[in-house]
Amino acid sequence: MNLKKYVNDNYIKLSTDEVRLLFENIEANKELIVKTQLPLVLNLVMRFTKSKNINSEELFSVALEALTNSIEKYNNSNEATFTTFCYHNIYFSLLDYQDNIIRIPANAKKFTDNPKAYSFSNWNNEDNNFKFEDRFESYDSIKTCNESELIEIIKEHLISHKKNVNGDMQADIVIKYLGLNMDKSINLPKQAESLNLTPQRVQQLYHTAMNRLKENKAFKMALKRLTE
Repeated sequence: MNLKKYVNDNYIKLSTDEVRLLFENIEANKELIVKTQLPLVLNLVMRFTKSKNINSEELFSVALEALTNSIEKYNNSNEATFTTFCYHNIYFSLLDYQDNIIRIPANAKKFTDNPKAYSFSNWNNEDNNFKFEDRFESYDSIKTCNESELIEIIKEHLISHKKNVNGDMQADIVIKYLGLNMDKSINLPKQAESLNLTPQRVQQLYHTAMNRLKENKAFKMALKRLTE
């Protein structure tokens, strides 16, 4: 699909006040509201596509879903415009998707015939330089790894990090985000609400934690092994 052509063909330009009026009947105007925000969706998708080299059509679908969810959540009496409101929802949805396209399945569903796919997209360049022998040794040492053991790896690495004063919180955020030993994973915006922190702060804590965990070969191999 040519996304730029799609946006140009479907975009409907309305003023802020005109968009607000559409929210007086969301069900009837939902498709129209979506069309007013298509340039914003495309702009965010292109930013993520360039920085992370992820398929743009895939991201566009994620962004449209976030936009649709934003329509349901938006309070029309809010001082913030709908464009501002949905910008943040789309942005964090794309961040959520780029780091772990789909999270590890809940433990109860992990060994079903059709488990959900998982992609950990933050391997660093050094991962491509592992010797075959190193890969085999690590694989063998964790081949029976379960989610509880992965939790221990996460906690041990983050909490024991000498300069990491937020180790406990970071470990908890990562574990909940990956859905380890949980029926359902918890995304970062929801964790921000429960922690009474801003979404930006939780996002920062998560990324710092994942950057440190990328240093741990046992973590990466265990994570991959759990999805095989």
